[in-house]
Amino acid sequence: SREGQLEMTKVIEEYLRLIGRDSEGVPDTLFPKNGRHVVSITSGVLAGRPVIEGTRIRTSLIAQRVRAGEKPERLAADYKIPLEAIEAAIEYEKAAA
Repeated sequence: SREGQLEMTKVIEEYLRLIGRDSEGVPDTLFPKNGRHVVSITSGVLAGRPVIEGTRIRTSLIAQRVRAGEKPERLAADYKIPLEAIEAAIEYEKAAA
């Protein structure tokens, strides 16, 4: 129709918010839905592996350390990042498994 599929607009807008853009508006980053906009995937950062946004800390490394028995609070202190970022990385890895 001339107005488009109005029922799909909300769904499409939700997914478009998961795409980060560079200063020129070109898509360059994906924020996985269950990563709370804290986990990002960028082709030029660690070969596109999921990391905590703004760092080169792989989410898989965080999950591995938690499985080894380390506490999220300790990891946040080690990496000097907010606990919420550690929790988002753990949540992402659980959903991706």
